[in-house]
Amino acid sequence: MAKLDTTGTITDINIDFKTHKAKISLLLDTKQLDIVEELKNEDKLNIELKRYRKHRSLDANAYFWKLLTELCELVELDTVEEYKRRIKELGIFRQFKIEKDNIKTFEKMWTAQGIAWFCEVADTEYIRKYRI
Repeated sequence: MAKLDTTGTITDINIDFKTHKAKISLLLDTKQLDIVEELKNEDKLNIELKRYRKHRSLDANAYFWKLLTELCELVELDTVEEYKRRIKELGIFRQFKIEKDNIKTFEKMWTAQGIAWFCEVADTEYIRKYRI
C-alpha cells in the first residue's frame, strides 16, 4: 500500500453540509502525484497533521556526542551519567505516582525507550501513606 510522508500547509477549511465534518484542503510539498492519486482511491486513510518541526540532523547529534565525550574525558566524568544529568536539568520532567509493587515494571518499560528515558524514585512517602 502506498504511503506519503511530506510537509505542507492547510489552504482551506470548510464544513461538509451532509456530515457536518471538517473538510480540509492541503497544499503538499511533494511531486509524488502517483502516490496521491493512489491514496485518493482508498475508502479511509490514517491522517496525522501536526506542527512542522525541523529535526536535528544525525550530524548535529553526532557532533553533540563528540563534544560531550571530549568534555567528559577532560574533566574525568562518565559520559552517560553527564548526559543524564543534563537531560534532568534541562529536559522535560514528569512525576508519576506508582504503587511500590509496580515501580520495577514501570522502570523497565520506561527505560527501554532509550538512554534519555531514565527513572528515579523521588518520594517513597506517598507509597506508604496512600497504599490502596
